[in-house]
Amino acid sequence: MTVIATGSAAAPTSRAAGYTHATAWIVGLAVAWGATPEVGDTHARIATAYADRPVQAITQALLVHGVAAAGLVVVGSGLLGWARRTGNATARFAGWVGTAAAALASV
Repeated sequence: MTVIATGSAAAPTSRAAGYTHATAWIVGLAVAWGATPEVGDTHARIATAYADRPVQAITQALLVHGVAAAGLVVVGSGLLGWARRTGNATARFAGWVGTAAAALASV
């Protein structure tokens, strides 16, 4: 028996990457809840916050800027591939915006 795949394998991958992106953001923010500085803190308070809980701060940064950014790259690439196959200009724009956002998050 021969099985011929008719669907794209990129769709489930992009979907999983989208869920991974959202989950990494939520977990990253939850990990450092109350451990990282707040808006308007003084320089001394910011330095103290990071010095007191370095593991939480690093874990948050890795999840929010690493894992979530990687997921966003996959979602953007999936949108670009879908736009290429269908000629959808909106998907092409969203794919490039997603890829650019991932690049900024990585930096």
